[in-house]
Amino acid sequence: MRREVAQLGLAHLHGVQGAVGSNPTLPTKTVKGGKMTSYKGSEKRKHVRMNGNFVINYQIQELPYNYDLSQTKNVSQGGALLTTNKLFEHGEHLTINLKIPFVSQKIKLKGEVVGSREVVRNLVYETRVKFVGLDKEFFNKLGEFIEETLK
Repeated sequence: MRREVAQLGLAHLHGVQGAVGSNPTLPTKTVKGGKMTSYKGSEKRKHVRMNGNFVINYQIQELPYNYDLSQTKNVSQGGALLTTNKLFEHGEHLTINLKIPFVSQKIKLKGEVVGSREVVRNLVYETRVKFVGLDKEFFNKLGEFIEETLK
């Protein structure tokens, strides 16, 4: 499974197609005590999140060569929570290079900021980003990988 995600990520993420949306074939689930269970209440999130500190670098799309190195706090099929060094405005577009352990190269993603908040005054921020333009096949494989990891 991991090899499939790795190969798919490298082969397909550079040819971005279509926007990410809800995937009705994957049930909404929540994580309790590290295990997945069927969710029985109302939930805003479309996709289950996996806690994980993956190395990233990111830049505002309009500012080339202005990358910052950081990490994720969690990742889902629809987006990620990033630790950043600045407060971002809702709607800003980022280019994110994600490094995951089983892939030798960085995976390039496009993201749109949906929220950003200060955690440590004038130093550390948490920025929520939704992925845009993910390849559908990679989107599905990422979901399978997250579900498999959380079992």
